[in-house]
Amino acid sequence: MNTEIIDNPSVMLQNVAAHIPADKYIAEYRDSERFMGYCRQCRRYGKTYACPPFDFDVDDYISGYRDVYIIGTKIVFDDLTRESSATVKLRDEITNNAMFHVLDEMAVLHKRVLAVFPDTLSFLVGKCRLCLPQPCARLEGKPCLHPDEVRHSIESVGFDVGKTTSDLLGIELKWSNNHRLPDYVTLVTAFFTNAEQSEFCELLKQMFGCNVVLKE
Repeated sequence: MNTEIIDNPSVMLQNVAAHIPADKYIAEYRDSERFMGYCRQCRRYGKTYACPPFDFDVDDYISGYRDVYIIGTKIVFDDLTRESSATVKLRDEITNNAMFHVLDEMAVLHKRVLAVFPDTLSFLVGKCRLCLPQPCARLEGKPCLHPDEVRHSIESVGFDVGKTTSDLLGIELKWSNNHRLPDYVTLVTAFFTNAEQSEFCELLKQMFGCNVVLKE
């Protein structure tokens, strides 16, 4: 596990990485019908190109890869920050500010990995922000303005994030209690690849500062 401080001293990051064969991950951790149902209830459904419904076959999109690498990033808040969260609005501001910072960092790291292994499929998490401050072109029926950069989340293609974090990363998802911040928030990103395993694991160690736990 890697522990590092970002530019906010009240927030600490902990990265955990795991590997699992792609066929096993798809067979045991994917329930597309169930998670598409959740996506349909989301206000972003059909409103950004990062979210379903997609204009491609998801089964084909995730097929043809040998290995999956999961990165779990825990955003850990210190006691003072959690105690300062007196309202739901303040809780959301603190959480969103921390998440946006980390997601920007994750996007950069994923780009660096793809520069070395360009045939790798990358999954990020959270709201797509490539077009901000303008809205997504999808709202106007126009093609995606960043088709080579847009990233989907693993849940948007049907994977169970809760099972992924608990089984593969040893992380229990935490949720807020009314206005109080949880002890930590977990972001899950992933790579599907056919790259040589030792080389890919070494790169992830360099990028994310943690060893990859191999799950067979």
